[in-house]
Amino acid sequence: MTKSRKTRSPRTSYYAYRAFIFLTLVGAAFFGIRALAPANDAQCEQSWLYTVTSGWVDCFGTNSRAVHPLSDNADEEKTIWNPLAKSWLTEEQVDLLKLAYDIGYQDGGEQHASLLQSTLLQESIAGQLGRVGHRAAPVGKRSYGVMQIKVTAALDMLEEHPQLGVSRTDEDLIVRLMTDDEFNIRIASKFLLYLRDKTNSDAEALVAYNMGLRASKRFEAHEELRYVKSINRYFETVVVPFNRKYLGQESRMIFPV
Repeated sequence: MTKSRKTRSPRTSYYAYRAFIFLTLVGAAFFGIRALAPANDAQCEQSWLYTVTSGWVDCFGTNSRAVHPLSDNADEEKTIWNPLAKSWLTEEQVDLLKLAYDIGYQDGGEQHASLLQSTLLQESIAGQLGRVGHRAAPVGKRSYGVMQIKVTAALDMLEEHPQLGVSRTDEDLIVRLMTDDEFNIRIASKFLLYLRDKTNSDAEALVAYNMGLRASKRFEAHEELRYVKSINRYFETVVVPFNRKYLGQESRMIFPV
């Protein structure tokens, strides 16, 4: 007795045919939309879909207008994209980064200027995080202004550099640190140079800037700390293209610090 051969039912063939047609149409639509999608820009590279598909999807599935107000006007020139904050630099940020470069260059040359710019981004995203830090801490422990300077550090720098001015009280100094961005950046520039003289590297000076000179001595691989790595990323992703576009020069600063 021979076994009968199993045959595919007409219903199964019908559903398989419909599934094939459906997948073909979906694939054609996908590649058609992808062909019409705009070229990659910084916003596309920030989307989770772009990352997961290693760039295959481009801008498909993202809403660039919701993320980038500047894209509403195609003729308006974009500034520099900050991938860490996922936003374009504002006019205020551009002005503060230019100011930081000028002050840093006057005090210590190009490398110091780039370091000051990167620290400005780390401390307040160039002013976007406000002018007061550590609000839950006592007044004496708080830091102020775009460079997040503590009162004790500012007093030390004013004593060493009297040309920066005199503040009669701590309250007067706090107000000036919060309202005078140029003064705040000048204090920070002098403070970074002071810390560099007291430490063995730029990385150690940055750690001292962040947590104090004594605390920085507890670490050995300062360049591996998150604070320093974040400053490195700001330098590579924002400061270098910023200085290229707005200052017309290539920074010679080499990271990691």
